[in-house]
Amino acid sequence: MNLVDENIGGAKSNKKIFIACGVGIVILLFIVVALIAYATSLNKGITLVIDGKNKTKKNYLTQIDDAYYIQVKGLVESTNNGYTFNTGNPDIPDFDGCYITNTVESTYFKVGSEQIYKIQKMDEGTQEITYYNMEKPAIRVESDNQIYIPISSVKIAANTNCIQTEKRISIESIGYIQNMYNQPTQNKKYPTFTANDSIVWEVSYSNMKMLRDRLVITKESDSSNRLGVAVVDINTTGKGKKAAQSVVLKNEIVSPRYLSIQYVEKYDLIIVETDDGKGILKLVRDEGNNVTGVKNIITPQYKEIKPINDNLYLIAETVISESIDKASQEEKETIKYGIINAEQEKVVPTEYDQIGIDSAYQITNNNLDNEFIISNKYIPVKKAGLWGLIDLEGNEVIKPIYDGLGCTDTNPSSNIIIIPEIDAFIFKRNRVYGIASFKGEIIIKNVLNRIYIDTSKEEKTYSMIYKDKTYNVIKYIEDMNYMNSNDPTNTTNATNTVNNTTNNSKSTNSTNNTNTANTTKTTNTTNKTNTANATNTENTTNTPKTTSNNTVVIISPNR
Repeated sequence: MNLVDENIGGAKSNKKIFIACGVGIVILLFIVVALIAYATSLNKGITLVIDGKNKTKKNYLTQIDDAYYIQVKGLVESTNNGYTFNTGNPDIPDFDGCYITNTVESTYFKVGSEQIYKIQKMDEGTQEITYYNMEKPAIRVESDNQIYIPISSVKIAANTNCIQTEKRISIESIGYIQNMYNQPTQNKKYPTFTANDSIVWEVSYSNMKMLRDRLVITKESDSSNRLGVAVVDINTTGKGKKAAQSVVLKNEIVSPRYLSIQYVEKYDLIIVETDDGKGILKLVRDEGNNVTGVKNIITPQYKEIKPINDNLYLIAETVISESIDKASQEEKETIKYGIINAEQEKVVPTEYDQIGIDSAYQITNNNLDNEFIISNKYIPVKKAGLWGLIDLEGNEVIKPIYDGLGCTDTNPSSNIIIIPEIDAFIFKRNRVYGIASFKGEIIIKNVLNRIYIDTSKEEKTYSMIYKDKTYNVIKYIEDMNYMNSNDPTNTTNATNTVNNTTNNSKSTNSTNNTNTANTTKTTNTTNKTNTANATNTENTTNTPKTTSNNTVVIISPNR
């Protein structure tokens, strides 16, 4: 037996084992490093930058499927738009709602809803409310119990510019962008900065929103009041410590020839004014959503103009009245309102004192898209101090006969103008309220002290007050219709619950063929039980039930 050979063979075997173990350890270490790197990349996620500062560690983002959502509170507290964050609603408790507000504008969000609305304070002390739709509804995240909105909607929702790539989300507020173009800052990277004197920075909040698209208001010269719109950019010259920045006009969208310019965010257009009046320009965008130019929509010629929807525009013109012979020229001139379409054709003549409602809360409480259109197809109009309704084609639906539309004699959060469930609207006459259908039929006469939206319960209800007693509107109407349809003595005219006439018999009209649907003035021509054959001069409590569409329910004080 050769011990030397055996020792040599054993050594070679052990060497192979050591090599195999070493290779295995290396492979194992490689796998561990790869797993750690993968886990790190997963934890790192996408980079979030808000107004130039990295906010990735703040955990303001969450991802659902392929969509990113951002926390509303974290977003507004990180931007330079002057917002404060508030939970709920300023008027009513709302766990699933929140709003952001600054000195000019407030924006409201609701969990589960794609719709948001903004209320902006106007110069004349009024409020302008506008609705928008996000691409996805707002959500509540359980981990921090906060409300989140889709990243794709932060431009409109929070007045910011947002650029998203696979690895980075960069959000810039209009306040941050304005400072970037307007403030000669001294910092380590760019020690010198040159602002552009041709940019008009003293502009309205509406016009500042154009900064999201790098659009600014420009002026012709220091001595001119003519304005235009241009795309701006920052130009960098030099290197290192000699690097300098200046603001340049990259592309002139509108040449400086207008007296005033007002951006309308919802419709992405500009209201412009010349010596001839006001008109409308539409922004033109390319496939990348960049503004490339404008398109003339309405030629400047009107005293005032405002979009109602994508095709209709409210206009105001000076009308000279010929009926006041002795009045001065100024007294003869009045402002009247009408409506034109995108083809500049008059849909509604300029003869109305007002078009559209003027209560912001009526819009929000009744889910209206704007102040001009109710129930998606009717436009409120005021003429000679009275209100009526026209449709979107300009046809008169309800003649101007009412003192007011809607009820505002209550808390603003309870204001009401329509009841969609019964296709009806609220009207005011002789300082009291009633309910009418959009066909002009009186549902409940104007005898009510108040009508309001009741939000004290989980489900929204409509309430009305008559002689200090509260009724559920829809339930009352359903009950009254049920009573009338099941009353065997009510063949052509329901029982008179209150008779405010001089009819001393106070009997039930069982055969009154001429008083079928007249709620204000009715003459009894055939009344077997009324021996005096008296004339009802004001029978306000007859509750007719006919086979026609003129169904009338008169509220009964005995209920």
